[in-house]
Amino acid sequence: MKSEKAPLALAIVWGLLFSTLLIFEVSDPRLSAVFTVAYRSFICGDVNHDGNMDISDLTYLVDYAFRHGPPPPLEIAADVDASGDINIADVTRWVDFSFKDGPALTCP
Repeated sequence: MKSEKAPLALAIVWGLLFSTLLIFEVSDPRLSAVFTVAYRSFICGDVNHDGNMDISDLTYLVDYAFRHGPPPPLEIAADVDASGDINIADVTRWVDFSFKDGPALTCP
């Protein structure tokens, strides 16, 4: 009995902050599953997600944490102490790392 081969599936997802190209081949027609793959690259501490870590990130972080500013495009990039929350500890860690040779940033 000849096995039927499912067609090659190609999915392209474009987003504001990431793009994903997923190519897979299903060789068993009895399988019916949906696979989702998303990849986002970021720099820990690049709060405004512009590709650089600079003083504008600190401004964005302070605005969000204390002035109800807009949320960071990738909140995990702003949680620089990997606590699960964005607060004064993240601001302090960001400043220590950037200006005082403090401990490395640790995003989740």
